[in-house]
Amino acid sequence: MGERLDRALDLIGDGSLALVQRSWWMRRWFAPMTSAVLVVLAFVAVLRMEASAADYDPQYMRVLVERTMAYGGSYYENGIHNKGPLEPAVYELAARLGGDGGFWFVIGVFTLLVSVCVGVASAVFAIRAGASIALGAAVAAMSVAHLTLSNADYSGVLYARNMTVALLSVGFVVAAHDAAWATRRRRIAAVATVGIATGLAVQTLFTACFTAIPVLIWAMWTRRRDRAWRWPAWIEMPTVSAVGLLSAPAYYAASGSWRPFVDGWWVYARWMSSGTGRSLGNQIGLGWDSLFDFYRERPALAGLVQVWLIVTALRWRQLDGAARALRLLAACWFAGAWIELVLSQRYSSHYFVVIAVPTMMMISTLVGDVGRRWPTDSKRWPVIALLPLLVTFATLKAGGLGPFAAGVDAASTITSIDDLVARRDATTEGHTNVVAASLDLVSVGGDPLLMWTSYPWPYLDYDRVSATRYIWKSFLLGEIYLGRSGPEYVLPGTWTRFAADLDRTDPTAFVVDAVTPVEPDTPFAARVEEDFEEVFDDGTVSLSYRNDIARWLSTPSASSQPFDLGPSTVVLAEAGCRRIDAVLDPRDLTGGPLVAEFGHASAGSQAASLSISSSADGVIITRSNRTGATGYARSSTVGSDPLAVSIIAGARSAVVVVDGEILGAVLVEPGSEVVLHDDAGALSEASRSTLPAFTGC
Repeated sequence: MGERLDRALDLIGDGSLALVQRSWWMRRWFAPMTSAVLVVLAFVAVLRMEASAADYDPQYMRVLVERTMAYGGSYYENGIHNKGPLEPAVYELAARLGGDGGFWFVIGVFTLLVSVCVGVASAVFAIRAGASIALGAAVAAMSVAHLTLSNADYSGVLYARNMTVALLSVGFVVAAHDAAWATRRRRIAAVATVGIATGLAVQTLFTACFTAIPVLIWAMWTRRRDRAWRWPAWIEMPTVSAVGLLSAPAYYAASGSWRPFVDGWWVYARWMSSGTGRSLGNQIGLGWDSLFDFYRERPALAGLVQVWLIVTALRWRQLDGAARALRLLAACWFAGAWIELVLSQRYSSHYFVVIAVPTMMMISTLVGDVGRRWPTDSKRWPVIALLPLLVTFATLKAGGLGPFAAGVDAASTITSIDDLVARRDATTEGHTNVVAASLDLVSVGGDPLLMWTSYPWPYLDYDRVSATRYIWKSFLLGEIYLGRSGPEYVLPGTWTRFAADLDRTDPTAFVVDAVTPVEPDTPFAARVEEDFEEVFDDGTVSLSYRNDIARWLSTPSASSQPFDLGPSTVVLAEAGCRRIDAVLDPRDLTGGPLVAEFGHASAGSQAASLSISSSADGVIITRSNRTGATGYARSSTVGSDPLAVSIIAGARSAVVVVDGEILGAVLVEPGSEVVLHDDAGALSEASRSTLPAFTGC
């Protein structure tokens, strides 16, 4: 049966290549054209990933590392993190390389590199199974395209599991590459690389041991006759792997950050498992159901796995020891990936990258089985150079062209990273802009902000770091992701450390969304009630200032000086940084709105503005940004009685305060002059004062 299969593969290989050969003109530009187009596609992929990389957990990781960079200490002292330190270290590197604007662009580049690691491993699988280098390159192109430009949720993101599969791919490639073992110095580097890669994978995620062990055992068997240091490589590699696994515990024990590290890496990771409340039998049952549902939705993938099993079984007797070991590795890697998912007990769509990678290795061995019969003479068959490009486009078509189209759109329209940032900011919701501008009145980007939230993006939207290590409320309430909740899942000493963090950072503001109100009868609620006063609430989000700042906001300065508004249009301040307190009669607004503009007279651009007009409900505050686009309108039912109004223009933003409540806010350029248009004469009893230092003035 195996000989018949070999003859069938011969016919497939010779016939299909001959067909391709007759359909293309043979030209020397095949290889250069393929290389150039793949480079362009890589650029498109990075731009697509610049947007897709900002997923849920990656945003949390950015918040964590930005807090670490702001306050120092370890990652585990700045947030609850149940994985190894590799993931935050990578994100910190991205923050330092890319800064605020280029952060996600750098993450996109890192994601591409991770995908290339997997792609190279796929190519090595195919080549060791019998494929030519050209076919190996085609397999690599398929893997990279799938992991960067497909519709799969694990595509174009940099989660911890994307990192672990890349580490295992690196370990496999180094163990398989004979040149890496040619000299003693190279063998030392190779043993260190394989050991550290597998050890770090398990350190990053405990459940990754089920995929790391097959890779490590295969490397030990393949290099059993090599010797790097004193002992054979099959002894040295697991030793180095154990050192890599234990490096983080040893470091944090020596650095004095042992307790926070253990709380996150060990205790909270254990709770993530036990918090589901499932027995081992229930976990296995759920895993079986998930496996069945996964392949029922992907019948073509199920067919590929079955074909691989059949071909491997039929050819097993004809394979030598190395070929058998390679296929055993693919099978064990695949089985270990499913065990990893079963024991993690969570089947979020991005977790399935651990299944996708060994599946790619299975496909690679099938390509090797067919590719052994394909001609490899590139001079005689120059069309072979086009295979990686053809396979890439076929993969994009099969995986959905949406991500590719998004990347092409970004590549065809952007001019700089700043342009990307500006486009993202343009889609920000109006109330988010108002809160951000209100925060900029009393603090600067990177300052601490106290929040009660279940999401990471508010910190990034407001350009602030968490005032405490408890970035999400779930850590204070003992809410386990997709599991149970209760005080038994709150780490010991949590509220003591929470209070200490607040005393240290002393945030000027507190923000909470309406969908996640503060839990009453908690130390958090008591602290907020004691230290903060609400100054903005539109039913969607609430902003509170620290008590001393809230009092300043609602109370005119004792040193304010009365002044005559004079004409309907008056320059209140040529360099911003002024507070205007006055009495507003809403009935006079029927003659026209009151408009405060903040800009540079010589700039020739539209100034930011805040407009106060009347309506049946009271007054309406409308804000406009510097491009003239209306951003957000807010109404307040105040009746027709005179109102105490303050227009406060700081160095970074300006706000309109009515009876102690912020009704509108807008970002301003430094040094903007403040021009007031009061055509209806709605203001009276005006006074003017300077601003305190926290406003940037």
